[in-house]
Amino acid sequence: MASALIDLELDRYDDAILSLQSLVDTAQRLDEAYYYLGRTYQERADIEAGDVNKAIEAYGQVGSLREFADAKRRAGVLLLSQGAAVAALSDFYRAQRDRFSDQQERLYMIEAELLRDLDETQALEVYTTALGAFPESMALRYGRAMLLEAGGDIAAMEADLRRILADDPDNATTLNALGYTLTNHTERYEEAASLIERALEISPGEPAMLDSLGWVYFKMGRLVEAEAILREAYIRLPDPEVAAHLGETRWAQGKQLEARDVWRSGLAVDANSGV
Repeated sequence: MASALIDLELDRYDDAILSLQSLVDTAQRLDEAYYYLGRTYQERADIEAGDVNKAIEAYGQVGSLREFADAKRRAGVLLLSQGAAVAALSDFYRAQRDRFSDQQERLYMIEAELLRDLDETQALEVYTTALGAFPESMALRYGRAMLLEAGGDIAAMEADLRRILADDPDNATTLNALGYTLTNHTERYEEAASLIERALEISPGEPAMLDSLGWVYFKMGRLVEAEAILREAYIRLPDPEVAAHLGETRWAQGKQLEARDVWRSGLAVDANSGV
């Protein structure tokens, strides 16, 4: 295995394939061999025709290993890169779930995540089907909630997040997500602030949660507090969205020059951020 990985690192693809195929043929370290065989074919795909299909086939054979999820995600990405239809992607993951029944939840999650940018309706169907099989899965329910929010169904998103909180009331990520969503899509600011404050009690100083709290305080007109919190959030997380919130808070206080400074700073982080 070591020599194959060295060959892969040095772009000696043919040698790596010979070594890895030998491991497969002798049933040695099968999952690892299939994973790196897929990686090798994927990296050689620009050189040899047919390597994408060979990579997908190899990734499909990986049955355990910490790289299981990465193998299945890579296979899906390669399918889509070939112009595969949603149905083909669904067929692949359905076959994978049949074969690796102990990994069904993870496979549903990977499929839904890949579908998010391709077909939101189909992604939502995958999440819903998955939750029928795994109704207690917080990861699946949270993933569906984020997709529902992106599609504008705030009531359904809230229902999913509250279902998570009913089972895990100290889930800081969910508390923050619900509070931030209420801030952006409703005028239930007091309720939103309470949720985010609770999240920060559980995860003190977490910059995304500080950003959420500063933003809801801005919406409530608590501008001085909002600016202080957002400034701290931006120090910890110099993100364009945090910069946008901090800049707007400063602008509302008549600090136009300071607002422009932080907006420029946000643009420097990501010129395509839209700040």
